[in-house]
Amino acid sequence: MLGLLELFPNQLRDTLRQVSEPDCQEHDMQDVAPDRKPWKTWCIRIFLGAFILAIGIDTVPSHYTAIEPIRKPLNFALNTLGLGQGDWPLFAPNPIINNNTIVAEIEDQKQQRFQWSSPDWSQKSVWFKFHQFRQMNYFQRLPRYPLAYENFANYLAQAVPNQQAVRPVLHLVANPTGPDNPSMTKPLRQLTLSQAQFEIVLPEGEELPQTDDIYWSYQQRLLWHLDIGSPSP
Repeated sequence: MLGLLELFPNQLRDTLRQVSEPDCQEHDMQDVAPDRKPWKTWCIRIFLGAFILAIGIDTVPSHYTAIEPIRKPLNFALNTLGLGQGDWPLFAPNPIINNNTIVAEIEDQKQQRFQWSSPDWSQKSVWFKFHQFRQMNYFQRLPRYPLAYENFANYLAQAVPNQQAVRPVLHLVANPTGPDNPSMTKPLRQLTLSQAQFEIVLPEGEELPQTDDIYWSYQQRLLWHLDIGSPSP
């Protein structure tokens, strides 16, 4: 065999190439041949189409009441799966505005009253809101989740007044015997957390008023109350 290879090296090489090339070509064609299963493709298309349609229905503004019978159960199912898009409050009658303020009324051990409040974002500069946008979004969403504002009330009870500044509540009748700027005495007696915000008052059955003619309604909603304890005898 070695003698034949030495005598006819080129001829044997060409013969081996001709024998092996068809097998290689057939094997390569099998590798690149597409998986022709159209039912898989159609299942993927139907799933994607149904998913996009469900998300589209869930994000339709709530004042389109014609699809409400479909949107309510769909919204419940999507929220259960963690895919709910929520309401679309970008337009009238209830657009989102950053006037939401979290307020805490605090009573200390000496029955002195203090108040804590989150920043009034309508009075802050553009740079401050840009720099503190995470905090702004946090306070905007805090009233939606009971577990969140319960934990925040517990945090405030521990953080005031060192980590979170408070101010004394002004009384209508001055106390001549009390200090002008009382200091908080801990432990606290109670803490009440509320949400305060302004909402546009829209006339029923009329067009939207001009900016200068808008009436605002001040609303305050109780979030959480901590009854920590009474003063020691």
